This record gives sequence, C-alpha cells and structure tokens, in this order.
Amino acid sequence: MGGGRRAVDGVAAVLLFALTVLAFARLTFADPASYTRALRAVDGYDRAYDEILTDPVVRAELRAGALGIPLRSDVVIDNLPLLVPRPALEAAGDRAATALTSYLTGRTGSVSRQELLRPLAHSAQAAGERQLTALRADAEPRTAERLDELARDLKEVPAEQWRSGDASAALRPPLNAFVTDTWDPRTAARINGVLDPLLQVLGGSGSPSDDGAKPPSPSAPLLAAAPAARVAAPASAGPTVGFGYLRPVLIVAGSGPAFIAVLLVTAAVGLLAVRSSAAPVRTAATVCAGAAVLASGAGLLAWALLPAPAEPAPGLPPSVGALLADVTARLYAAAAERWALAVVALTAAAVLLPTLHRRSRRRSLAAGTLVAAQLALLPAVPPTAAAAGPLCDGSAELCDRPYDRVVQIGAHNAMATVADGFLNAHHDQTITGQLDRGVRALLLDTHYWETGETLLPPGLGLRGPTRDTLVRAVDDVVTARRGTWLCHGPCRLGASGLTAQLRAIGRWLDAHPRDVVTLIVQDGITPAATERAFREAGLTRLLARPPADPTGPWPTLGTMIRRGQRLVVFAEQADGPMPWYPNLYRYATETPYQIADPEQLDCAPNRGGAGHAKRIFLLNHFVTRDRSADRAAAARINQPEFIVGRARLCARLRGRLPTVIAVNHVQLGDAVEAARRLNRVS
Repeated sequence: MGGGRRAVDGVAAVLLFALTVLAFARLTFADPASYTRALRAVDGYDRAYDEILTDPVVRAELRAGALGIPLRSDVVIDNLPLLVPRPALEAAGDRAATALTSYLTGRTGSVSRQELLRPLAHSAQAAGERQLTALRADAEPRTAERLDELARDLKEVPAEQWRSGDASAALRPPLNAFVTDTWDPRTAARINGVLDPLLQVLGGSGSPSDDGAKPPSPSAPLLAAAPAARVAAPASAGPTVGFGYLRPVLIVAGSGPAFIAVLLVTAAVGLLAVRSSAAPVRTAATVCAGAAVLASGAGLLAWALLPAPAEPAPGLPPSVGALLADVTARLYAAAAERWALAVVALTAAAVLLPTLHRRSRRRSLAAGTLVAAQLALLPAVPPTAAAAGPLCDGSAELCDRPYDRVVQIGAHNAMATVADGFLNAHHDQTITGQLDRGVRALLLDTHYWETGETLLPPGLGLRGPTRDTLVRAVDDVVTARRGTWLCHGPCRLGASGLTAQLRAIGRWLDAHPRDVVTLIVQDGITPAATERAFREAGLTRLLARPPADPTGPWPTLGTMIRRGQRLVVFAEQADGPMPWYPNLYRYATETPYQIADPEQLDCAPNRGGAGHAKRIFLLNHFVTRDRSADRAAAARINQPEFIVGRARLCARLRGRLPTVIAVNHVQLGDAVEAARRLNRVS
C-alpha cells in the first residue's frame, strides 16, 4: 500500500513538473510577444536604422537584393527609414515573431519571404502614394488626372520585373507615357531625354549579377526576420541539441487541447494522491518537492544545452549578429527569471505546506501583503536629489563661459527629417527631438515654394532655349504654394512651414528655460519675410543681439539666460537689417562643407576666411554624396573619438575650438558626448 502511494506521488510530481514546463513554454518561447518584447528591450527597431542600415555588409546585401528588389543607389538605401518607418518595421517584427512561434509550435511549416516583407512593401507603397498625392495637390486638373493614371500604371508593373534588378526598365514605359501625354512633343522629348539618368539613380539597369551579386531566393535568410533568426535556427540549419528537445515541448504547449489535457490529468492524479493519503498536506508538499527537484535539474540541463547568447550566428552581417545576440540574451534572461520563479514557488510550497496552520497562514498572508506593498511602493519613493547649482545647457560649469567658448553640436539641415517626411532626410528625429538629444545649434534652409525658374536656374548648364522650354513646362502643370518654408532642395521633396517650426522651437525653449539655442539660416527668403515669421511665432522676446563688433566679447551663457536672450540667429546671405539677424561670416569662419568622403575632412578655411580674430568657428563635420546625407559615413565620423580628434587638430591649426560642430544624422554615433568632452564637463 505504501509503495503504491509513493508511486502515485511520484507520478503526480512528474505531471506537476510537466505542467510547469508547458506553462513556462507557453508564456515564453511559444508566445510571439516574448520576442517582440526582447526586441524592444534592446532598442532593436532604432538599431535597425542606426546600426544595421549603416553596416557595409548589409548595404552590399541590399544592393544585391536582400529585400527582393536590388537597391542600386546609396541614396535609396539612406531613404529607407522614410519608406519603411518604425511602425512598418514593428509590423514586420510582429509578423516574423508570429511566423517563428507558428513554426516552433508546429502550426505551420515555413513562411515565405514575400509574406514577411509584406508590411515593408505596403509601407513603401504608401510613402510613394503620399508623395504622389502631394504633387497632385499642386497640379492643374488635367495633370492631376494623368498622375492618377501614372500611379495605376506603376501598380500594374509585374513584381518579377521589379525583382529582376532592372528598375529603369520597369519605370520607363509609364513615365514616358505620362510625359508624352502631358507636354507638347518637343518638350516631352527633352524631358524624356533626362529621365534615364534619374532612373539609374533610383535602381540602375541590368541584372543583379552585374556586380557579382545574385538575387536572393525565397528561402534565403531574410534581414526583416533577423530578430528571430537565431532562435529559428532549427528551421534553416537543422536542430541544435537544445532546440531538438525544446520543439516537441513547444508543440504541445502551443496546442490548446493538449495543454488542457495535461492540466486535467495532473489535477486528477494530484487529487488522487492527496485523497488516498492519511496526511494529505504532507503528500502535497512531497509532490511539490519532487516537481521542484525535477525543475531545478531541467533548468541546469537547459542552460547547458541551449546555444550561448553571445555565440555569433554564421553568415550574418556583424550588426545583425550583434543585435541577435542581444535579443537572445534578453530572451534567455526573461526565461530564466520565469523559470526561477516557478522553482521558488514549488520549493516554497514544499517547505511551507507542512508547517502552516490556519492562524499562522493568516499571519503569513498579512506579512506577505505588507512586504508586497512595500516592494510595490518602493519605486514610487523619489530618491534624494543631489544638490546642484543652476545649469546652463545641461551643466553648471558652462554658466560662466562666454557663448563663443562653448562647443555646441549643430544639426546640419535640421529640418530635413524622416519624421517630417523629407526625401534625402539628414536626420531621423524632428527638430525638437534633436534638441532633446542634446543638439544646441540648428542649421536651417528657408525657401519660397519653387517655380520652374528656381528649379532650373541659369547656372544649371542647360542651353537657353532648352531651359526656357523646361521652365514653362514646369510652370504649366504645377502651382507654387504660398508662404515661407523650410526645405532642402525642391520643396516638393520635403517641406515644413517655417512659422510652425519656429513655434515648436519656442515651445521647446519655454520648457527648457536654462538652455541657449543657435539658428544658422541659409536664407532663401527676404529679411522682411524672416522677421515676420519670427514675430508670428512669438520668438522676438527670446532673440539675442550679437556684439556690434564681430571680434568683440560675447556674454556668458548664464548672462544670456538671465537676460532672457536665449536664441541666437545668424544668416548666411543677409546681414540685418534686424539687429538680431547678422551675417554669419562677419562673425565666423568655417571649414569646407562639400565633402564626399570622410578622408577629405580637414581644417582648411572656407567662407569667412582664416579670420583668427573672429570668435565663432563652424566645423562642418558631415559627408554628402549626390545631395544625400550618407548614413554609413555619419555612423563612422559621429563617433566621439573621431569628432574630438578632428576638433582638437583644428583648434591647433585655427587657434580655437569649434563653437558649432555641424553633423548629419545626429542619432548615429554620439556627437553630444564629443561636445561634453571638448567642453570638459561631466
């Protein structure tokens, strides 16, 4: 009889352990949310733009067609954050996590590349439609109708033709038809003559094998599914030892009927063990103890068999491998926490059940409630703030420094952002997002909406009759918008209202009363229009007046803050007449800004001359290729060591540290940390 009861107790312990394993699997590796939580916990979506998209290996794969269509141009690759913004990336991550758990739990066999890429494709299509809608709004009615026809024609291009690597062949027929139907034959012929070079920039021609790369097959590893690739190893590379044992458990855990069946059997056997025992409480404790021992052993075994989180996955680009290692480590940590809680719960039940009587259970419940309340309230108790004096631009040490002796990070073309829908964006975040990151100088371009005359200036190289024809062709079909704008290049490729952005800057300054901000304006509008925009935005109350003598001393940041003069504005072309709007180069010198390669960055004088007596020094620290802000170059040269080294070299050659260091893609690297080091502040 005793042996029979022990057998029943043993079976109950094994079943309780099995139920614990299944519940654990159901809440971790069989749950898509576990993977997406891990991805968010390691900033995976931001790292996709900041690290993966700047990885030379990834860029080579994108050119070869990793997304199904070869992206021949770095300009297109650098614009992917606009075409595939974070919500689309998150949707692709959710889809990949669901596909992975469906495979691991036996619900599906595999998922096609096309299926996983669907959110990205829809996002890119929506971005193109937004651009077309904006252009349509400026077009005269007949042209708007033809734009709709063009959109329909582009949607009908077979997907195989896009994936073939010859994007220009896919785009040329509908575009040629649109041009021919919109303009007279002579003008249309000239426009069609310049289409081919533009199409080469978009996608190139020829097959993907032209550069030695082959388009991926539908079963090839997919960058969009990278967050799941390490855990999904059994699907592609054969089961590892650890996952070979884990997958059957996940299949049972993911099956609702199977999980319920194990739960019912465990409950029935456990009830039988307790009811047939003379000491039911002790029997329950014995069952829990057995399950705890099994759970502890299984945890140690899993820890030994599962692949190491930091183990590099073969065949992946370095940035993708690093992200996957971090995601895997986070998954393991979350799983270990849940498993440890299960073991602790089983052990606690085994220890406490035999000793707890009714009265002591009440006392223990009250004590446990009190402890839980204290633990819950502990994070809400504010820590004692360290005593500190008033801050200026984030540091008390800067309050006594003159404005010109403080190193500021500047955002080059700060208005051209992914968040505001700019093609050829120079930053991902909005202007106020850049200020939140630590930028204190904004380089802005002001414009009127372009006309044919401004789109095709006389110096473009077009012959007189050809240029005149094209100018009339543009003005015939597109109407310029009124007002003043922040644009980079043609406003149709991205624009935000000047006054609206100035209001946003004003709100940020009001919320940060101890900060000083500089605007360097590449002014394409009149001083009168600029003054009106600042007045309408309510910023005149904050404007600082630079010293009348360009070589004279500047006030300290603390003084400027006390006076309420916390917004410094320079113009690149104009010089007043407002006293707060002087010409930058009367006060400043700079380094060259037309740099196509990081190796060309130097300290040579440019606009403003050598100007050793001038107190403002603008260090242009960015690379521009084909009017595009190169992400890969920014990721390299925005590293603190690179910036500090160049800034100190230029200080030796030019006689002072930079006042403003202008960078592209401020979200890459850590330019703000470089400014801290140069300012020698904590």
